[in-house]
Amino acid sequence: MFRRFPVRCVNVASTDRMADISDTTRKRPAWLRWLGPIVLAVLVPTVLVGVRAAMGTGRQAFEGRLLYWAMPVVLGLWLAVGIWRLRAGRFSWRAFGRANAAGITMAVLLAAVVFVVAPPAMRVQFDETSLLGTSQNMHTSRMAVMTTAAIPFDGGVLALESTVDKRPPLFPFLVSLVHDVAGYRVSNAFVVNAALLVLLLAIVQGAVRRRCGALCGFAAPLLLVAVPLLGIVAMSAGFELLAAVLLVVVLLAALDFVAGPDAPRAAWLLASGLVMAQTRYESVLVFAALLALVAWRTRGALPLDARCRWLLGGVPGLLTPLVFLFLNAQRPEFYPEAAGRPLVALQHGADHAWPFLVAFFAPGLAHVFPGLAAWLAVAAFAARIVRKRAAIDDLIVLLPVLASLAISLLWFYGDVREPTALRLFLPIALLAGLGVIAAKSVLPVRYAGAAILLFAVVFAGLRVWQLQRATVFPPLPRTRTIEAIDAAVANVSHDARSTLWVSCEAQHRIVLGTAAMTPEAFLRRRADLAGLRSRGDLRTIFVVTTPLDAEFAATFGSAERLVAQFGGELVAQAATDAAIRVYRLRM
Repeated sequence: MFRRFPVRCVNVASTDRMADISDTTRKRPAWLRWLGPIVLAVLVPTVLVGVRAAMGTGRQAFEGRLLYWAMPVVLGLWLAVGIWRLRAGRFSWRAFGRANAAGITMAVLLAAVVFVVAPPAMRVQFDETSLLGTSQNMHTSRMAVMTTAAIPFDGGVLALESTVDKRPPLFPFLVSLVHDVAGYRVSNAFVVNAALLVLLLAIVQGAVRRRCGALCGFAAPLLLVAVPLLGIVAMSAGFELLAAVLLVVVLLAALDFVAGPDAPRAAWLLASGLVMAQTRYESVLVFAALLALVAWRTRGALPLDARCRWLLGGVPGLLTPLVFLFLNAQRPEFYPEAAGRPLVALQHGADHAWPFLVAFFAPGLAHVFPGLAAWLAVAAFAARIVRKRAAIDDLIVLLPVLASLAISLLWFYGDVREPTALRLFLPIALLAGLGVIAAKSVLPVRYAGAAILLFAVVFAGLRVWQLQRATVFPPLPRTRTIEAIDAAVANVSHDARSTLWVSCEAQHRIVLGTAAMTPEAFLRRRADLAGLRSRGDLRTIFVVTTPLDAEFAATFGSAERLVAQFGGELVAQAATDAAIRVYRLRM
């Protein structure tokens, strides 16, 4: 008749002591609870700034090591907070597997389809080369620097000159981890992006399924794949996909926090924003806008326990390396395309806005943007507003993505008429593709999910077909030039252990594992090279002339002048471009 409950013995004296401690903690003034985190927030950046100022000529090496070792700290902190969030939600791997097995399988299959129709390749070249160069040094020397001049030495390749790149270090760090496991290969960058594509499709599938039902959940990855820009970015060696994946994670963390504000959710949101900041500079501004919106949505409810306070206290110190990197990135030589123009300006936004709209909403299939899906997304959201079904939470997704778009348009390079700039618009393209799902709230309930899934299947098939035909993003002239140079170099018989290549694209040669330098560095390092020749480390010097020489001669020197000055024997010429010649230098 009566249910028995287990009886637990309690030590009364111990309980009284715990109550006293709890009362004391609650009575501590707020400033005292924040004292330690505030000291941490001020002390670490101050020490780092002081050490950097005192380094003198060793400043670059200090920054390179700092940028590298900040990455495992940031990712380790993110992992620890993620475990805390999962435990607070009583996470079960078994339940997770049952709920997401189909979605993960679908993500893997769709990523495989993209891999087949658009094989991995370096599509932008110079950005990808810089990222790979940084990952190369992260792997070999634990420094976030890229080698700009390398020499043959003792049968290997020795870095002679290096510099800190302008790009945040998270993507090259992830690639370097694959180097650490599998050995250095250029293809490791493609492995990271392929894994990120699977992760993005699986995350979006699970998130949409939970909110909109199974049919819309299966439609979501198809709608993403129907945006050709995603396939192009995913099958390259750039960092744009990583930035997009982390933006999705941050948006989901914000929605999670708004649904139930508590300390684990707050910490997960902050830690995810900290990781996202390591992908692109504008991520900090986007995250700040999102935090302001979340604070307004929750009326300032931000439950912070001791762990959250210490996390906040650590953020300034973990962002300080990025501040150093940002200051380093202001050097004009990083932006030769700007030609003296301001990097960010309202005039850029005015010039770029209309071409963007025309390209983004182009109705055809042979382009990288959502096109028809974008029109449907706008119409569906407008209908939600008219029918008063739009929610404030919609802004949590819209505002950060629109902020990212605005920043891209204000950037001097944010012009969709420049093919290499299209990748900047990946977040808004993905959102517009997914926006078709907003039609679920305005279509008849019985058929909404099925209609959206049917559209996603047909539209994805048509767009993937266009991606396979290479009509949406033909190979860029610069990419074809680099490929022709690679082919010409491959036809030259040489001993890599004692050969130096001199070319304006020397950094690309270095990433491929050979000793190389620019003509400018060659002239500046003639004494060092003479010493290598006397030692027998350097026996052959090849100079490569390319169609890119005129564009970069002011910065990297002229290969043609070098041949004219020292004399050279023509040993190879590209069949596709007569300007690509390989000379054996006479010295």
